[in-house]
Amino acid sequence: MEPPAGRERTGSWITENLSLGRALGYPAYTFRRLLLLVSCLLGVVQYGLVLTNGVTVKDFNDYYQLTTAEGDFLYGCMNFGACALSFVPGLIYDRLGCITAMLLGTVLADCGVLLQIVWTPDWPEFVSTMGGLAFCYTCFGFASTFFNVIGSFAPLSAFPVEYVGKVSACIQVCMSLGITIQTQAYYFLKKLGGDPIMHYLEYALVSFNLVGILMCTVFYFSSRLLKKSEEAEDQGMEPEMSLRKCLCSVDFAYMFLLFCSAIGFSFSFLNCLGRLSAEVGVSGTELGSVFGLVNALGRLLVCLPLDYTRKYRWGGVYVYIFASLLIYTVSMLILAVPASPTATMMRTANVFASLGYGGLLGIVPPALRITFGTQHLGMIYGLLYVGVAIFEPLWSLLFQKTEGCVGVECYDLYTRSSTCALLITLLATWAVLRQQTRGMSREALLQCSDGNLPQSGPATSSGAGGPWAAAGLIAQPEKRQYLPAVRAGDGKVVHLTASTRQPKRWETQVRFEKPHDKLREWGSRERDEVHESKEEVSRSPVSPQLSHQQSLVPRRRSIQALEQLRSDLLSNPTSAPARRYRGSTSVWDTIHSNANQQCVKMRRILEAESHSHAAPSIENLLREERPPAEDPSRPLYLTAVVLLYISPCNPLNMEHILMLRRARQAVEAFYRVVVAGAVVIPWSSTALAKHFESERPAVQLPFDFRMSIAQSVIEQAEQDWILMDNCQEGCLANAPGKLLDYFSEYTRSRLYDPGYDTKVLEVHDEDTLWSLHPRQMDGSHRVPFDPYGKVPDVSPFAVVKEVKYVLVECPKQVQCRELLRRTIWLICRGEEMTSAMDILRRLLGEPGAELLQRWAKGRARQAVQAVAPR
Repeated sequence: MEPPAGRERTGSWITENLSLGRALGYPAYTFRRLLLLVSCLLGVVQYGLVLTNGVTVKDFNDYYQLTTAEGDFLYGCMNFGACALSFVPGLIYDRLGCITAMLLGTVLADCGVLLQIVWTPDWPEFVSTMGGLAFCYTCFGFASTFFNVIGSFAPLSAFPVEYVGKVSACIQVCMSLGITIQTQAYYFLKKLGGDPIMHYLEYALVSFNLVGILMCTVFYFSSRLLKKSEEAEDQGMEPEMSLRKCLCSVDFAYMFLLFCSAIGFSFSFLNCLGRLSAEVGVSGTELGSVFGLVNALGRLLVCLPLDYTRKYRWGGVYVYIFASLLIYTVSMLILAVPASPTATMMRTANVFASLGYGGLLGIVPPALRITFGTQHLGMIYGLLYVGVAIFEPLWSLLFQKTEGCVGVECYDLYTRSSTCALLITLLATWAVLRQQTRGMSREALLQCSDGNLPQSGPATSSGAGGPWAAAGLIAQPEKRQYLPAVRAGDGKVVHLTASTRQPKRWETQVRFEKPHDKLREWGSRERDEVHESKEEVSRSPVSPQLSHQQSLVPRRRSIQALEQLRSDLLSNPTSAPARRYRGSTSVWDTIHSNANQQCVKMRRILEAESHSHAAPSIENLLREERPPAEDPSRPLYLTAVVLLYISPCNPLNMEHILMLRRARQAVEAFYRVVVAGAVVIPWSSTALAKHFESERPAVQLPFDFRMSIAQSVIEQAEQDWILMDNCQEGCLANAPGKLLDYFSEYTRSRLYDPGYDTKVLEVHDEDTLWSLHPRQMDGSHRVPFDPYGKVPDVSPFAVVKEVKYVLVECPKQVQCRELLRRTIWLICRGEEMTSAMDILRRLLGEPGAELLQRWAKGRARQAVQAVAPR
């Protein structure tokens, strides 16, 4: 039997065993992610060398004896490399990885800067100075875009999706500060004396090489975080779309308009900012420094709250784009509307423009990732910048003024045309935003009409809340019922909300004690006696006075019986206090997040399958069983499953992890079913001691230590969807009945969502080689063992709602557990053999083996101190 730990560990020895975060108690790869983020931040700062052209262009023109038109042509060449060719770094990043892309970017930077250092003004006349400089500027811009693209998107791939806003905020702030940093570096080199242009080029050469080598080194040791494997998809990553579908979508068309108009104009405005400020006597250095700081503030304002506002209706990425465009339009109106803008107006417009510019460029990377996924992210980003490369020279052509004119009003054609373009883009953004909110409204109404009503407040998938619930109730008022609504995080009933969904009965059965049975029997007896008395009165005519006295008899008996029952209930209380499962907030927040992400992924896959018409093939024609055709008018209803595994966990090992992975694959083979997570509940100390009464060699581990070592094994296996719970020693200690009933009740209330149903399946393992009679359980789904790891096929008509238990066949499991139990017993006796430690490392992982070894030594030390004479 191959140990599962050998299959789980796929990285190098250094990557697996020298994890500083794990040694300090943090999640795995924490410091490696931070180191990768820092190196990428240095990379995006290098892109500031391109954006500082407005500050350095005059000195470069004087150094090479160029005219203003020739300087603008060289800036266009640099933008051609930085924007028009930016799809090349994206394509290399998507296909060949980060290391190859950064090596190529560093080599291109060396070529561009070294040739420019050699290309002095007194070069031989037969060699074209403009041609050589154009080639150098193109290579320089092309190399800078490698640092920009890789530095922007590599951290977004390495960090989990819930940190997209925060990580993007760090990147965008450093990118905006890169303008200020590189500008101050240029002025510092200029103050040192000598040849400032040569010093600046030497500084660029050294910084490009140092940062490029650092990024390649960090990427090499963080390759496992950057690769797009199946493990990343299992953790709830967003579903991927084909490149053709992305390019043909309305979102890409809008993004292309945004890049051509707003962002293309922004690059031109940065180049013209120095000349505009000179018209009103304002220092370009002052405006550049303010631009960098306010630009960083704008990127922070759009990126930091994004992770918290995405779930609300008016908190998505398009809302931030609209706000940034609005601020940018105000800045252009300040320059375009007045007849003669003053220096104060120029400074005010610069503040608004920098804030809007920072907001736009800050929200673009997370917006692209949220909209298009990560598979073609670099390619899409590069294609959008091709539009910037095309339209930026067109915007620069409008920056013209007549001879003899002085003031910002001389550039009215430039400022007013840009204002019109920004207003058109602003209207397009509003149209896209309205279309998106209307789509959410229609989806919510469809869910209401189908009987799946969203909760009130921002907990719905679309963030619509109560108005859509009210619309659904108006559509079908005859089906209105009141169900308990839950608040996210605690699973407790807090108020009643109207719903069209039929109420479900709890699985737990209420046991009626003696007073309740007595009341029920008395009620049936009284009904029979009253019925018989009425029949007797109808058969024998009596006087009205006698009839009235006879009718009072059963009423007196009813009052006497009720008084007796009341005294019995007050004197002999038999109803036991209700027990309820209370889950950990962190555990169930993770499960809820996984359920939402997995359902979004599955829904998009099903939508793509329903819209695509595959060509008929022999395999499709020979398939006998097919799922029924989908009704396009109905929403795609899914089922989110939570696996429950109750085990001694003495201790939890890699065999259990492998068994849970097989159970998850078997459950997800059902149609429209996703697994939100697995909760492992260890036995209580009392139950484990009772189980080990007849087994002397067995060592019973403490409950807290079993929880710690199980968490270590899960982290070593990198299966974040498996979580631990201590309810056997907490809220459900000595609780009667099955834990599945308590667990199902809490899951239904905690994971309530209109987009999917919830189901709890209890997982059991069985060693088929040792069991004489295979276990037969009603409502069970058996997962047979396959040596090649294949998942058993499930009929497309099978329904997961009929399943309650998952039986996973694990051959030789008993032998493996006996080996682990014997090894722990030997280590606790002080017999630390090499073979015993190898077994622990294979079954528990390196951290788990060390944790168990330290506990055994501490246990032996306490035993010696207890026996030693005082």
